[in-house]
Amino acid sequence: MSTSIRPAVTRSLRRRPARVVLATSLAALLVAPLAGCRPEPAAVANGDDPLAALRVSVQSTRYTDQWWQQQAQANPTLWRQAVDYCKTPGIVADGAKPNCGFVQLAANRLQVDSIAKRGMRTEDAAKQIDRSLFNP
Repeated sequence: MSTSIRPAVTRSLRRRPARVVLATSLAALLVAPLAGCRPEPAAVANGDDPLAALRVSVQSTRYTDQWWQQQAQANPTLWRQAVDYCKTPGIVADGAKPNCGFVQLAANRLQVDSIAKRGMRTEDAAKQIDRSLFNP
């Protein structure tokens, strides 16, 4: 190596670790806030988004079966979205999504109320329950 190239190569090698440290530090500063932005499952379960509450594995104290029964009448679009999500195969397996249990219980109670209002006989009621939202 000639003597004129050696100092340039040496300076370049000295600067490279500083650049790597700077780039690594910058990446860490950008990623660190994102890692802390994910809310706790309990906060989601009781937060302002009932559909998000269905997706977490913590049971909600806010979105109970009574709340979902009210939504079936007051907000049928939200109710249908909840039922559709909870009907997805594998979603409620082994209690992984406990808040879908509230939706299912609300659907069953609404169906029983509907049967009672129509004064259906026991045999007919059993057939109606078999055609439940959760038993296609």
